[in-house]
Amino acid sequence: MKLFPKIIGIGVVGFVIALIIAAVAVYCGTKLTAIEDEMTDLLTFRTEVAKAKDAHISWLRTIDLAIIDAKPALSIGTDGTQCGFGKWYYADGKNIVKSMSNEIQQIYNGLAEEHLDVHRLGGELCRKNFRSIYVSMCVRFACGTRRKSP
Repeated sequence: MKLFPKIIGIGVVGFVIALIIAAVAVYCGTKLTAIEDEMTDLLTFRTEVAKAKDAHISWLRTIDLAIIDAKPALSIGTDGTQCGFGKWYYADGKNIVKSMSNEIQQIYNGLAEEHLDVHRLGGELCRKNFRSIYVSMCVRFACGTRRKSP
C-alpha cells in the first residue's frame, strides 16, 4: 500500500513538470512570434524605403530630362502624399513603425518633411526652368530679335 501513494506522487510531479514545460514552450513561442513579426516589419520598412529611393531616382531623371529637353514633365508628381512612398508612408507605414524602436520611429518621422520638400522642390525647379525659358522667348520676340518678314 505504500507503493501506491509514491506512484501517485510521481505522477502528479510529472504532470506539474509537463505543465511547466508546456507553459515555457507557449511563452517562448509567443516571444518568437513577436520577434518574427518585428523582423517582418523591419524587412517591409527596408523594402519600402528601397523602392521609394528607386522611384524617386527615376522621378529625378524625369525632371532632369524635362529640363534638358526644355519640355514640361507632364507626369511629374509634386504632391508627396500621392507618390507610391507617400501613400505607404501615411497609411501602412504608420502602423508598421508604431511597434518599432524609438530610433526607427524618429527616423521615420523625420522623413515626412524631407520627402515633401523633395517633391515641392522638384515641381518648383520645373516651373522656374520653364518660366525662364518662356520669359527669354518673350523677351526675344518682344525686343524684335525675331526675324521680321520683308
